[in-house]
Amino acid sequence: MRSTDRRKGHLLHRGHPDHGGLATLRARSRVRIAGGEFTRTFDQLVSDVEADRYDVHQPDAVLSGMWRGRTIAELALRRGRWYTPHTWNDGIGLLANLHVCAGAGGGPFPEFPSDPPGWSPHRAAVTLACPPHDH
Repeated sequence: MRSTDRRKGHLLHRGHPDHGGLATLRARSRVRIAGGEFTRTFDQLVSDVEADRYDVHQPDAVLSGMWRGRTIAELALRRGRWYTPHTWNDGIGLLANLHVCAGAGGGPFPEFPSDPPGWSPHRAAVTLACPPHDH
């Protein structure tokens, strides 16, 4: 964690959480802790908010559902935490997550999949009628 702190990172993405230590890590770190993107149950998502495990909650609407994502967003935002959904799926999933984020007032920015060559804007939008062109 110290090396991340020195680099002044914006957030530390924690994909598979050790639920026991995350609230402590979050409280001690100057870097925002993000997670929850692979959480599939509503009870676990609520538990993450109530235990204050993350600074940035990232449930994916494809896994948790849009209504549940919206509810988690509202709970997180009421606690002064961010809601930035995980969007590393196809264009339909990206649109679903952006819809939830915009409707709940999440942010301050959405997560967008860009890690070329495997993940590109074209791959993220492949299911859309008019995917963007690679430049």
